[in-house]
Amino acid sequence: ASNDVRPIPRALPALDSPAAMAFILQGLQSVIQAPVRMATAADVNTMSFNAKMCAMVSDACYARPGDRPEVIQVAWKGSSTSLRLDCQIDYVEFCVYANDTVAVLSFKGTDCADDIVVDAGMVVTGLLSSNIGALTFGRHNAGITTFKSKYGKLFKIVTGHSLGGTYAVKVAEAMSDIQEVHVFNSGPVEGIPHKSCYTHHHIVGDLISANTGNQMFVEHLAGNWRTISYTCHSEATSRHSLDNFTK
Repeated sequence: ASNDVRPIPRALPALDSPAAMAFILQGLQSVIQAPVRMATAADVNTMSFNAKMCAMVSDACYARPGDRPEVIQVAWKGSSTSLRLDCQIDYVEFCVYANDTVAVLSFKGTDCADDIVVDAGMVVTGLLSSNIGALTFGRHNAGITTFKSKYGKLFKIVTGHSLGGTYAVKVAEAMSDIQEVHVFNSGPVEGIPHKSCYTHHHIVGDLISANTGNQMFVEHLAGNWRTISYTCHSEATSRHSLDNFTK
């Protein structure tokens, strides 16, 4: 059976909705934070091993089922590991790579017209819960349930880039035993994530992810969210692109 299942875009909320107002406030904070982020931005070569591993899995997730690499070799900071694609959880929107100790669930970012509709809604009004909710329908819910049951005893990580980062956070919040979440230049997230240890890897100057996690500093007090800002990789195609983190 085909795993080509996509979330269904929903109608946009009014611009004067609570989500829109929250997004505007987050935007104001991002402007305030920009000079601080620029001054404290790290080199992307300082990212952790788990972050590099997640970036590589997120990159593989952009390929369609059948075209994804069967094995990912990760070598970083003197450590190395290999992850194998789980063909039972290999969907258009997400996939799983795992070995004997760790399992990584990755969500694909924007690469089609339907995704662009969702992105546009988030840029204009903030996170659209109805769009993210559609992700749990049908095969998506079955695949995520399989991930939880099959890898229950392993160290579990959820990851994603851009729109995939938004999906990753939403799904991790619905689970109770995810050890880490690494998102890269993520789209906006809803509320204050707190059920896992979230790290947002952000390239300074990327407008799409500038507001992500900016809950007027409340997330630093009540949640488990942290944003690490980096300078753009010299060989990256853009500030938003995932190749900032995979090169």
